[in-house]
Amino acid sequence: MDPMTIAGMAKGLGFFIQGIAAKNQARLDAFNVETESVMAKAQGLREGRMLLEQFEDIYKSNFAFTLTKLNRKITPDLKAAFGKDRDNVEDSISDIDFMTFINELGYKQEIAATKRKGKDAFMSGLLAMGQTGLETYQDIQDTKRTTLLIKKLSKA
Repeated sequence: MDPMTIAGMAKGLGFFIQGIAAKNQARLDAFNVETESVMAKAQGLREGRMLLEQFEDIYKSNFAFTLTKLNRKITPDLKAAFGKDRDNVEDSISDIDFMTFINELGYKQEIAATKRKGKDAFMSGLLAMGQTGLETYQDIQDTKRTTLLIKKLSKA
């Protein structure tokens, strides 16, 4: 094998390896984004649960305080105030759930884009490898023609 063929094959192999490396890096990046997505979802669930627990603790202490210290009965207006507080907490939890869902959609788009980027980089490497192979073939043919021309001219 002549040096031109070896150089062309090595260059093509380099493009192929670059494509594989880019695809593998994209897989790793997509995995990292998926992990980040799971962590964000867990954080949203945790925040909602903590908010609800905090409300329940405050509600229980307010209820106990009202009954023992103030020696009062739970009146309809006090009951309505507690109910309003509960509604506010439920609205806040709904907001947290909604934002968690929206963030999850964003992560899904980022994961898909990252995977696509890896596939595109791999395909680009394959095409560059093919182009290098064709260029090397053309260079070999040109060299053969030039060598034949030189031989013909030297015989003449």
